[in-house]
Amino acid sequence: MKSLITFLVFFFITATLAYSSSSYEEKSTPEYPAIPGNILEVLEENGLTTFLDLAIKTGVAETLLGPGKFPPGIPLFAPTNEAFAALGPMKLKSYLENPQKLKELLTYHTNALIPQMISAIRVEANLLRTSQATGAPNEPIRYNRYGRDGEILTINGALRLKTLRASNGVIYVIDRVLELPPPLNSFFEVLKRNGNFTILLGAFVDVGFVARETTGPFTLFAPTDDAFRRLPRDLIGYYFTHPNEFLWRVINNHWVSGTFYSRGLTTGPIPVFSGGTVDVVVSPGGITFGGANVVKADLSSSQGVIHAIDEVILTTNEGMA
Repeated sequence: MKSLITFLVFFFITATLAYSSSSYEEKSTPEYPAIPGNILEVLEENGLTTFLDLAIKTGVAETLLGPGKFPPGIPLFAPTNEAFAALGPMKLKSYLENPQKLKELLTYHTNALIPQMISAIRVEANLLRTSQATGAPNEPIRYNRYGRDGEILTINGALRLKTLRASNGVIYVIDRVLELPPPLNSFFEVLKRNGNFTILLGAFVDVGFVARETTGPFTLFAPTDDAFRRLPRDLIGYYFTHPNEFLWRVINNHWVSGTFYSRGLTTGPIPVFSGGTVDVVVSPGGITFGGANVVKADLSSSQGVIHAIDEVILTTNEGMA
C-alpha cells in the first residue's frame, strides 16, 4: 500500500511538472503574424505583375523600395493586369515607346502626400490631393467614398478592389489605370476634346456658364450632339432664342452638386440645379439618367466628372422645363 501511495505521488508530481513545462513553452513562444514583404514583393505575390514589370523597366521600382515619408509608408494605387490590358494594345504600345511618359504614368499612381491611410479617412464626398511626386502632373486626384457606410472607395473613378499591406507602404488595388490628365482639364476642355458636344458647349456660352469654369465639384450629365439633334427643330430653335426663360433651366437639369462617378450612382432620384430631381436607374445593363442612357461614363475633370448621355432632359420630377 505504501509503495502504491509513493507511486501515485511521484506520478502526480511528474505530470504537474510536465504540464507546467508545456504551458510555459506555449506562453513563451507566442505566434506573431507574418511580416509582409516590401511593396515589390507584395505586388509579385498578388499577381500584379504588369505594374511590377513596368516599374522595374522605368526605374520607378527604386522609389517603391524606399521607406516612405510617414506612416504607413508609401501609398500605391496598383491597377490589375486586366486594367492595363483594357487600355488597348495601341495605347500600351505608345507608352512603351515613350519611356518618360510611361514613368510619369506610373509615378502618378504613387507618392501621394496622404496624411493617413485611406481606409481610416472620414470622407463625406470629395477629398482631393495634388500629386507632388517627381515627374507627376500637378493635377488633383479625387477620392470618393460611397455606400451607406462608405465601403465603396474610388480614385478618379477607379474602384478600390482591396488593400494590401507591405513592410514599407500600403497598396490599393484598383480596377482601372489612372491615366495622365492633360494640362487643361476643366469641364469645357474635356467636352472640347471629346468632340461630340459642340451644341452643349454653344449652350453654355449662350447662358453664361463659362463662370462655372473655376468652380465645383460637379457631376455633369452631358447630352451629345446626336441627343440635341433628335429634338424637334422648332423646339431647339425656341430654346436657343429664349435662353433666360427655357435654356437656362434645361441645361441646369443636367448638373448635380458633388462628384458621382458611375460607382457612386444608385437607383433613385438625384437633385439637379434646376431645383427638381431626376431619376437614376442602375442595372446590370447600364445606367440611365431621366430615361437617357449613359453612353460614356467617368470622364474625369479637375471640376468633377462628366457622363455622356443620349437624350436631352427636358423634364424633372417637378414638371416641365
